[in-house]
Amino acid sequence: MGEVAELTLAANNSDACYKLIDFLKNYLGSDSHIKEITAMDNWEYQNVQRVSDISQMPELAKDKIVSVSIQAPEKMAGLMLWNENDYYVMEAWINPASELSDDEYHLFVQEAVRLLEQCDGCEISAVGKETDISFSDGITSAIKTAHGVDYWITFNDRYSVPEDKRMTTKGN
Repeated sequence: MGEVAELTLAANNSDACYKLIDFLKNYLGSDSHIKEITAMDNWEYQNVQRVSDISQMPELAKDKIVSVSIQAPEKMAGLMLWNENDYYVMEAWINPASELSDDEYHLFVQEAVRLLEQCDGCEISAVGKETDISFSDGITSAIKTAHGVDYWITFNDRYSVPEDKRMTTKGN
């Protein structure tokens, strides 16, 4: 498998999770499908439970970590959804069969921005490869300590991000 490209979003609600799943399925192609949905108590994978109904995700994410696995013949993708510091954090990822070319990666970024422009309640989003972002100490701290982020997508002027990594949505 290739390098994982990730889109991380902090939002006031979980509404974007369904749009992110559709985005991932469309990105993988018409032969993609949801392979599995699980919920777990923590990042140590304690008390992992299968989830049969995708509509349960937002409620479960209030106190659990929800994972959605999406598969196509040569590619994989997924979404993690959890609540941290009163934000719903959504981490969407794609893992192609081989490395993404620069053109493929930039197309992924452009499509992600178009999607995010349609989502309500977004605070900030990051796009990168093999990212490491923690919102446990708030959004400002997440921006300062994140690794692997190529672009920060802002939805308001509340947060300061490095200018060379700043992208804005049409609404900002």
